[in-house]
Amino acid sequence: MWIDTVMARLTLDSRRAVRLKRARGATLRGRCGTTWITIDGDPRDIVLEPGERFVVDSLHPVLLLPLNGTAIVDVLEPARPTRRQPVGWVHRLLQALHRAPSRGYATRLA
Repeated sequence: MWIDTVMARLTLDSRRAVRLKRARGATLRGRCGTTWITIDGDPRDIVLEPGERFVVDSLHPVLLLPLNGTAIVDVLEPARPTRRQPVGWVHRLLQALHRAPSRGYATRLA
């Protein structure tokens, strides 16, 4: 399954599991029902109840399975890092370079 959105709502039923790849940093939020979350190579088993959240902290695929019927899970995209603003002497240097007049070597011909 390929999800290319900031948020996806998955309805899980007992007939199949959902496997998420490259989900590190994504937040899984339980909406309805109980969801069992397992991560390849990870000994933990996570049980997600409605209203609970789990942030995926692994690079391995994540498997979502509903327990006792149907479950609904929101998958929220990880926050993208914001661009750092220069601070301190770097910021002052960049400002000075931006304001400095050009001192080219060209001379004016009369």
